[in-house]
Amino acid sequence: MANDIDNVKNILNHLKEDPMRIGYTEHYLEQIEKRNIPETCVTDLLENEIPNKITKINDHRFELQYLLKDSAELKVIITHFNLKNIILISASYKNSSLNTPANSRVELEGIYDSAFDLIHIYSKAHYRYGQTVEIEAGFNIDFDSCGHPIAVEMIMASKKFKLQNRQMSSASIEGQIEITSEIIKIRLEASPGSDINTRVLEREVANEYMISENVFDLIVYPKPNK
Repeated sequence: MANDIDNVKNILNHLKEDPMRIGYTEHYLEQIEKRNIPETCVTDLLENEIPNKITKINDHRFELQYLLKDSAELKVIITHFNLKNIILISASYKNSSLNTPANSRVELEGIYDSAFDLIHIYSKAHYRYGQTVEIEAGFNIDFDSCGHPIAVEMIMASKKFKLQNRQMSSASIEGQIEITSEIIKIRLEASPGSDINTRVLEREVANEYMISENVFDLIVYPKPNK
């Protein structure tokens, strides 16, 4: 693992002299727009700052953590190839306290990107992005400025649900997010159909984000998979 992280550091050290080494996925561009993260903020950090922490998600995917002013954090998920180039997969921002949510039913659309084994569940309603809660590396929940969950992003989805890619592609998703003063807990169920049992995924993280207590039922409507 140390060698893998050293390889990432080496690539980052050479980005300033050759910024063309940075590529972007469609998902990344969509996420920074929804999360109001300036593209130049990410690229400037990548080219000029050493991450405060690098976490290995799997053999080719890594999470970079940058500590910003006022205790804010920017996290960037990347992949690399040829030990020269990186591709940006996602970015998220943790920065603010949130107010009490208005209701507990959240309607979302869901898509599964088989190329990156990524589930993206998101709201099409108008909202003002608040912050991102990291459940674990590559598994995030976005909240709006009122404390509503507006998106769930999960990399390595099929492995987390212990399904094959084709099974993940056909699976319907539903879930619940429970927030207490101490924890944020998410439960997701993936139902592939046929004779395969529903897979249940539960994770929780300390509520260090000042999000008010509530329980949200996630109503997910599927879209065509990528």
